[in-house]
Amino acid sequence: MEVIAFVLAAVALFIAHGKQKQIDKLAHRIQSLERGVPPGTAVREHAAEPAPAAPAATDPVAAQPTPDVDEPVEDLVAASTLDEGWVRQSAPPEPEPRSRKARVFDMERVMGVQPPVWGGAIMLLIAGFFLARMAADNGFFTPTLGVIVCAIGALLALAGAFVVRRLQITNYQQISAALASAAIGTLYATAFLSSAAFGLTSLLTGFLLSAGTAALALAIAFIFGRPVLIVGLLGGYLAPFFLLADAPQALVFHLYLAALLIAGAATCIRLGWWSLLTPVVLLHFAWLAAFLYIGAPPDAPELSTLVALVVSPLVLFLLVERGPETTARGWGPTELSTALAMFLVLAGASWTDFSPLYLVGVCALGLGTALMTVFGRSGTLTPTYIAVAGWLLMMASWREPDGPARLVVGLVMLAAIAVPLVVGMLRGRPALRAASVLCVAVTLSFVSTMVDLDGWIGVRDLPTMWAALALLFAAAAVAGALFLGRAVAPEAADGVRGIFSASASGYVSLAIVAVVDPNYFALAAALQVLGLALVQRRYPLQHLPLVAGLYIGVYFGLLALSILAWAEPGSLREIADYVPGSPPWDAPVVALLLPALAFLLAATILRGTPAWLVRVLDNAAVALGAFGLTYLILPEPGQIIPPDTLIWSSLWGNAILLLSLAAVAAGTWLARQGLREAGLVVSLVMLAIIGLAVVLPVYGFWPRWHVPGLPLLNVSLTGIVLPGLLALALAWVMRGVEGTAQWMRWLFAIAGGVLVLTGILVDIRHLFHPDMLQGDSGAIERYTYSAGMLLLAFAALLIGTRLDSQPLRYGSLAIMLATVAKVFLFDIGGLEGLWRVASFVGMGLALLATSWFYGRHVFGSRSKPAEDEAPAAP
Repeated sequence: MEVIAFVLAAVALFIAHGKQKQIDKLAHRIQSLERGVPPGTAVREHAAEPAPAAPAATDPVAAQPTPDVDEPVEDLVAASTLDEGWVRQSAPPEPEPRSRKARVFDMERVMGVQPPVWGGAIMLLIAGFFLARMAADNGFFTPTLGVIVCAIGALLALAGAFVVRRLQITNYQQISAALASAAIGTLYATAFLSSAAFGLTSLLTGFLLSAGTAALALAIAFIFGRPVLIVGLLGGYLAPFFLLADAPQALVFHLYLAALLIAGAATCIRLGWWSLLTPVVLLHFAWLAAFLYIGAPPDAPELSTLVALVVSPLVLFLLVERGPETTARGWGPTELSTALAMFLVLAGASWTDFSPLYLVGVCALGLGTALMTVFGRSGTLTPTYIAVAGWLLMMASWREPDGPARLVVGLVMLAAIAVPLVVGMLRGRPALRAASVLCVAVTLSFVSTMVDLDGWIGVRDLPTMWAALALLFAAAAVAGALFLGRAVAPEAADGVRGIFSASASGYVSLAIVAVVDPNYFALAAALQVLGLALVQRRYPLQHLPLVAGLYIGVYFGLLALSILAWAEPGSLREIADYVPGSPPWDAPVVALLLPALAFLLAATILRGTPAWLVRVLDNAAVALGAFGLTYLILPEPGQIIPPDTLIWSSLWGNAILLLSLAAVAAGTWLARQGLREAGLVVSLVMLAIIGLAVVLPVYGFWPRWHVPGLPLLNVSLTGIVLPGLLALALAWVMRGVEGTAQWMRWLFAIAGGVLVLTGILVDIRHLFHPDMLQGDSGAIERYTYSAGMLLLAFAALLIGTRLDSQPLRYGSLAIMLATVAKVFLFDIGGLEGLWRVASFVGMGLALLATSWFYGRHVFGSRSKPAEDEAPAAP
């Protein structure tokens, strides 16, 4: 009895919530009518309005809905057509004006009429249940007599409902609906007491009594309105829960649920109560989910549950199609039931390791969505979109499938997806969305099948076959672009062509990678970015740059996956199919340099639009180029030894700095911020590495280095001096840059000067100590260092003046001062006599020459007298 009381309380809350919604709708309608009545309009009192005459149509479907129990007849017509946004009438009747005085919303009247009726009916019903239980417990009458009393009470309540409605007493609609609802609830309780509670009848008999009660509720709902239908449906769906322990075969239950779904949905559609269809669908699929997961009843065969899951959306589709005309708006009972059925079928397939029975169910449901889309009056593509989502989810969860089964299911699902989408585009449905969904579904199906059917190893074994298949799909995409581009509306033609062209580009990218090197499918993502840039240039699409950004993420994701897998073998076994056959550092050209070139070309083709994508592509291109050159030039870390520092600096450092210089120059001259940013970052990192690995050991006097080459013409020039010159070139390229980047210009100039000076010192050292730069320094060697520094200072001064480079002139002064300091601190101490005098004379002449040069060529050219520039007198 406590369970029954709880159920009745739940029903009461549900009814109260529905009544509150009706009250809110009534208040909103009254306010709208009050605002819409013009002043002075002749109106008539609502109480004097006659009820509209029922249409004399022979078709019962065309009849108007029965008036609701708590709304006037004329309001119910509008409510039945406006109850759901996706239902419309061809010519809705205009509301008649009503006087402001007669239609003022009265909260006291509403709250004093409706809630007391329902509250009183529910309280009397609960009191009757507790009275019957107390009487049975105390032996006042037997369980049989109690059940009979309950049945009689239900019949009396139902008779009272008919009497009240016939007499039309005050509030007869609410009172009669409350009595009818109480009668239906009491009949359900009678069935429960006679079978599950007291055992007077079998559970099957109680179940049949509940089914009869549900049928009675659906029948009298045409007379007493929504509350009776709500109580009848709740009781009908709850009855199996109480009578499941001794249930018949699952087929009987599924037939019962199907009958309840058909009757309930048909009643809601017939009477225009569209908002009640959602709970009907949810209750129905809740039971199907229970059969699927819990396995109730215990001997439930999978076939009946699967058939119920597949057939239920089709049944609702047919019922809705026979109802009022629907618009193309997204979600209704058909779409909701389709989504629930697809989810439950996929869940059952996953639980059974994708048994053939559930694979057939997936195919059947996919074909069902195609029928809904093609033959539905609304023309909505939502059922097909649900099929696409289910197919993608299935591909993601179906691991290591059987080859033939995967091919058959894939072909059926692709046909069920492609046909309705193409038909929808031809009928004028949103073409861009349909084309995008179609291309994404087919592309992911191709890639997923390629992975799951054979794995990457299969692609490596049969690259030509996979390349041919990819080109075949690319040809189909081009055909779709040509055909549908002419068939759709003109405003969507270029968009459809662009979407199919982008899809064809993806297949061509896969074909290229399969032929070039099937080990690295990250390259396909990079090539697809280049293809999307070409498509965007020809058919500008709003979201295509976002797709390109997604492919950039796919490339870096696959690259990171490969690095992690090969850095720690065995750590990513569950995704081994996606890991290439060798690490990216074993094939830097394919894995890094070609993608860098593809990104650079894509950014160039886009011509700066959109700016964020061009910037990302430029940064990625420079970074990948730097890493690719690193892996291409340098050996494995264990093979690099300190004596070969200058050799690797010559090969690797110059290559990276040349790349950085090209990026900074192109970014500065072409206004490509991404190129300049990436080039500056890479050059700073490279100069820092050279400074730590080369410059610091030199001033530790002296490292043990191999210096191949001739005296004064050896690897020190390419390993130290040339990087310094490249750093100076970077500073020169940035001479026109203003703002905060000026400090980087000076930084490059200082780094370049230090490197050039260091390289000259190492070159002179090698002249005197060719064997690993080791040995004591003599006086002549020290004087040669000073002479070399002086020559470098004058060379910097000359070049800085010629190029009007202030950093070079400052560098010249710094080297000159360093030379003077060296002479005073190191060289003079070992000289005597005329050699000391000559040394001072030479330094003095050098400083005087420097001052003369500044005055004559640097500042003198800037301050010519005005009369030198004046024209001669005639």
